[in-house]
Amino acid sequence: MRTLDDPGCLEELERRLTGLEPASKRRWGRMTPHQAVCHLSDAYRVLMGLKPAESVENWMGRNVLRVLALHVPLRWPQGVKTGYASDPEGGGTRPSVFVRDSEELRWLLRRYVSGQPAYPGARHPMMGELSRWERMRWGYLHADHHLRQFGL
Repeated sequence: MRTLDDPGCLEELERRLTGLEPASKRRWGRMTPHQAVCHLSDAYRVLMGLKPAESVENWMGRNVLRVLALHVPLRWPQGVKTGYASDPEGGGTRPSVFVRDSEELRWLLRRYVSGQPAYPGARHPMMGELSRWERMRWGYLHADHHLRQFGL
């Protein structure tokens, strides 16, 4: 089970991100490639405590969803509605300039992995508090999910 702490994993995601272009064709979902870039950036911001998100955390999310999503080697389902704070058509960042937004995503991804600054009080909106391993697992799986959405 890969995490962003695994050797070469961050570099692999960055390489795959360079293959994402505004004209990349999606295999599922509604997001455009540019919206996916903004969505991923916002999701990392939320888990770093840099962007507020409404908590929908409950027992099921903390104990069942967290285990299934992070500890069971299954691919995430397609077509799940994203949270408002990271939805580019909701409260998330609107696409601006693709190259600039993509560079911002790569910067946020590296900052997320570095753990600097520490994330005091930052919680996943559905799964609650995550361990370092779970944060790095989520960080990999979320990016992987959206890159696979565009065949990368």
